[in-house]
Amino acid sequence: MNRPVLFLLFCFSVQLNCLAQGSVRGRISDGTEPLSFVHIGISGQKTGVFSDDQGYFFLDKVPAGTLTLHCSYVGYQSKEIPVMVRSGEESFVSISMDRSFPNSMR
Repeated sequence: MNRPVLFLLFCFSVQLNCLAQGSVRGRISDGTEPLSFVHIGISGQKTGVFSDDQGYFFLDKVPAGTLTLHCSYVGYQSKEIPVMVRSGEESFVSISMDRSFPNSMR
């Protein structure tokens, strides 16, 4: 094959990879109140975000497919949530985290 054809094939494969992405939006609470500054990451990846002061978060340009969100917050049990992300679409998840300590220690 000549170089121009290889270059076009490479560009086409990069474009397809970029199209196979979606986003995840969600809200994290303790069941009643929103939780701010919860870390939300995708298992197996090094990137992540923190929830805002209303418990909302947004992950953009995530690979399409079934992913596992890993949520962690001091004083709460870590949680893993499976999420299906479709290419070019936004998925929404509502996550409720449980305290690590008994209610009497609040």
